[in-house]
Amino acid sequence: MAFPLELAADLTVQCLLVAFQHLDEVQGLAEFRRRRLERLEELFV
Repeated sequence: MAFPLELAADLTVQCLLVAFQHLDEVQGLAEFRRRRLERLEELFV
């Protein structure tokens, strides 16, 4: 059974949105960790 093109395109867009949302969360976590490390360094300097 062949997928209608619109459905395939819609699923692709959904997957991309989820992937970018996940990337944003991962980047946000990395940024949070970096700031926390900077704060810890300030305490010990």
